[in-house]
Amino acid sequence: MLNNFVYLLNNFIFLKRNLLFSVLSILSLVMILDYITGMLAAKKEGLDHPNNKKYGWSSKKSIKGIYKKVGYIVIVLVATITDYLIYAISVE
Repeated sequence: MLNNFVYLLNNFIFLKRNLLFSVLSILSLVMILDYITGMLAAKKEGLDHPNNKKYGWSSKKSIKGIYKKVGYIVIVLVATITDYLIYAISVE
């Protein structure tokens, strides 16, 4: 089942690469910038509140942010594949 999904995803991305690849590239770039600015903001908060453990960089918060970003990408891919499947079924 997983192999079929990966195969479908791979073919879809390569078929629609010209549009999907550029959109996912921009989304990925924005997510990387968001992660970097979040780390910088956490560092600033840590310096502003040195004795408060509530502020500053936290690996739990960092991992949670990464999971959310991966979830966003998965949602975009699932929605795109669903749209493609609806289109493919309606054409037939």
